[in-house]
Formats: sequence, C-alpha cells, structure tokens
Amino acid sequence: MNTNQLSLLKDKGVTFLYDKGPNLLAAAAIMVVGFMLSNMVGRLLALWLDRRGFEPPLKLLVNRVARLAIIAMALMIAVGTVGIDITPVIALMGVAGVGIGLARVVVEPSTTTATFGRA
Repeated sequence: MNTNQLSLLKDKGVTFLYDKGPNLLAAAAIMVVGFMLSNMVGRLLALWLDRRGFEPPLKLLVNRVARLAIIAMALMIAVGTVGIDITPVIALMGVAGVGIGLARVVVEPSTTTATFGRA
C-alpha cells in the first residue's frame, strides 16, 4: 500500500468513528448492562428455583434459557442502536415460532389436545 491509500483508509476510519462512535459506545453499554442483568436474574432465578425444590438439571435449563433470552434482547437492542434494521430478524423469529408450534401439533397431537381444550 502506498501513502495515498493509507491516508484514504485512515480518513475513512476516522469518519466512520466520528459518525458511528456514539452509537457504538451506546451499543457496548447496552450489552454490558444486558450481561449484568442476565447474571442478576440468573442468580435470583436459581435461588427461587432452589426454594421451590426443582431438580438440578431443570434448574440449569431454566436458568440458561432465561439468561440467553435476556442477552438476546440486549443484543437486538444494541444492534438496533448501531443503526442496523432488526425488523426482518424479529419477523423471522415470529415465523420460526409459528413453524415450531405447528410442528409440535403435528408431531405430538396427544399433548396439544389438552392445550386447545379438545376431548
């Protein structure tokens, strides 16, 4: 690379950081808060599940799912803060949820009859 290319690359990097820097810092702060919140909720949930007498594998599963959900929400908020459109991702998650629900009805019809109130 010659000096012109390096200078152009440096200028583009400075412009990018000037334009997106505050949003990137906000996104990083959102992720830090999300991780802290997931740890706090995980500890509180573990205590609550211990008091209720849940089995250790179930406690671990519920705890991890709750923490993962909080981190996923923080990630979505952070990505939206940076300026990336997350609407298609949210729509895809909704479609996947409907697909999983319909697959459950087809695969396990005996469990869904009680859910829908049919005899």
